Amino acid sequence: MQKAIVVLAGLAALVGLFWPANDPAESLLRDYQSRLARTLEQDISIDRLTPATLLLPRQTRLQALPEQRTSLGKALKLGECGLVPGLAKANNSLGKVAPASDQLLLTQELLAQAKTCETTDPALAEPLQQLILHREALWPRLLNNALIAGPEWDAYFASNAQALAPGTQIDFSLAALTDWLSEIDPYQPVDRADFNRRLQALSQSNQGAAAIHAHRLATHYFARLTPALKQTKICTGPRKVEQRRLAEQVFASQYLERVQPWLSDIDKALRQIEALQASLENKTGSLPQWLAVDSRFTKFQQMTREHAMAWKDLLGRCGIVLGS
Repeated sequence: MQKAIVVLAGLAALVGLFWPANDPAESLLRDYQSRLARTLEQDISIDRLTPATLLLPRQTRLQALPEQRTSLGKALKLGECGLVPGLAKANNSLGKVAPASDQLLLTQELLAQAKTCETTDPALAEPLQQLILHREALWPRLLNNALIAGPEWDAYFASNAQALAPGTQIDFSLAALTDWLSEIDPYQPVDRADFNRRLQALSQSNQGAAAIHAHRLATHYFARLTPALKQTKICTGPRKVEQRRLAEQVFASQYLERVQPWLSDIDKALRQIEALQASLENKTGSLPQWLAVDSRFTKFQQMTREHAMAWKDLLGRCGIVLGS
């Protein structure tokens, strides 16, 4: 008997590894689903959401770089512009394998020096212009690679994060990076310490993943919950008073007090992702696909509006006018 108990305990542990307990966001939605099904007097069955990897492989997100090396002869010619130390760092073996964020900042420093170089030697005009054009071609690709293909992005969108839990404090580390992005100019040196602090803040948060997981979870549930609200026949028969009371109670205690604030938090987190994408695309002229899941944020906003309108229509049928 004791041996059987040990075996069962071991099996339970294994099941726990492969079938994790509900996270707080899913618990909220399952409770809402249960209360709504009883109120609407219909079955609303919803399967577990299949786990998903959020990011495409890093190699897919990386943009190919044009040849970065500037010949030694050209570099030495540009010595009077103060470009030789920076070019030497970019050309050596360590520079070639440096993180994209370091390569980005070095390229900005070189562009800033080259743009402000005033040479009296006509022979320097051509190599100087070639250097500028070369680094201008590198800059947007390095910017892309430093952000959506960087290790900080991988941490922020880690697939093993739980969905954004109800009542979570929204962090704005991604918004801070967007602010930085909107202000930078490829021809101005960047404060390395400030940039690295912003990237570090991103790497210490996984709220991007939490928001997208919550987006997927909410979309999965509301695909069944909103039609149920639209299709219910309550408040059309002799039990209208009783059904009205139950509908009003669930609307206030479940949707308004619990679900709607959670949806609002998801929206705040998603808006940061959308804003950074728009800013990055504006700076680079393109934005490669980086998500491995369908998480179009406009769909989320449309979904929440449709659910709210379904509640409004149902309560109106029950004789309840919102805002009165």
